[in-house]
Amino acid sequence: MSSNSSNSTNNSFTFRVCKCGIPVATKTSWTTQNPGRRFVTCKFYNPDSMMSGCNFFRWIDDDMTNWQRHVINRLVMENKCLKNEVRRQDRGIDENSSDHEAMEVYVEKLENKCNMLTNEVEVLKSEKKRVKLVLGCVIFLLFIVYGKLGM
Repeated sequence: MSSNSSNSTNNSFTFRVCKCGIPVATKTSWTTQNPGRRFVTCKFYNPDSMMSGCNFFRWIDDDMTNWQRHVINRLVMENKCLKNEVRRQDRGIDENSSDHEAMEVYVEKLENKCNMLTNEVEVLKSEKKRVKLVLGCVIFLLFIVYGKLGM
């Protein structure tokens, strides 16, 4: 994929088959030299190994200006940064979500303990009333006994 390809650009897109006789693959270049530029090539051609298919290659889109190339590359970089930020935020949400679930379990345990202690306080209040009543009766009986002995 050379950047000097205005000669090989074909906007009418007449290339339907490659040198192998099979339909061509339409792809998009995302190199810094040709960001977002479409081309057709042999479906089986691997530019890294050059082992299979033929070396058929034609640009569909015209070459871009340096300004266009710069803007597209900057937008691609910003897009990658934003995607990374979204992934980071998603991880944070996942962590906060599990923290939130743990806190909900903890709050539920505390609410259960609070209810248990509230019930215990009610039981102790009622026992306190009975003890006061019994103590009052004992004191009253002591006054009566003391009054009879003292007379």
